[in-house]
Amino acid sequence: SFTKLNGSFIFIIIDKNRLYLGCDENSIIPIFYNQEGKKVFFSYDLNTIVSNLDKDITLNKHNFANTLLTGGQSFNNSTRVNNTFRVESGSVVIFEKNRKKIINGKPFHYNPKSLNINNHIENASFQLDRAIALRIKKIKNIGLGLSGGIDSRILMSAMLKHSKINI
Repeated sequence: SFTKLNGSFIFIIIDKNRLYLGCDENSIIPIFYNQEGKKVFFSYDLNTIVSNLDKDITLNKHNFANTLLTGGQSFNNSTRVNNTFRVESGSVVIFEKNRKKIINGKPFHYNPKSLNINNHIENASFQLDRAIALRIKKIKNIGLGLSGGIDSRILMSAMLKHSKINI
C-alpha cells in the first residue's frame, strides 16, 4: 500500500467514480478536504479550501488551538474549520457516490500497561533508533541544521549510533 512507502508525501488517485486522498505513515505534509455534495475540495493548504467554498465558514472552537498546541495533529481528523478535515498520517479517504470511507492508519501510540519507567525508556529508544536506521541506511553524507536543544541532541546521538555516516 502507498501509505507504507518510505518518505513524506501525499497522494491523489482518481479511478472512474472514486477519489482517493491519502498520505504516508511518516507524513509531515498535510492534506485537507471538504465535501459539499458531489464536490470535494482538497489541498495541502487549508486556506485554499476555505477560499473556494461556496458558503460561509464556521470555526471549530474545540480544535481552534490545535495548530498552536500540537502543530495541527488532532487524531480525529478535525481542523479549525467546521466540516473541513485533515487526512491523518498513514490514512486514506475514499470518496464514492457522495459518500466517504476513511481507512485510518495506525496512529502513534504508546501502551504503558504494567511496564516500569526503564522499560518505557528502552522501548522509546529502540523505536527511535529503528526509525532513524531505516531513513539513513543508504546515506553516506548528511548535513543537519540543529537548534542545540534536547531534540537535536537526541537526533544527532541516534544518528551517530548507525554511523559510517558523515554528519
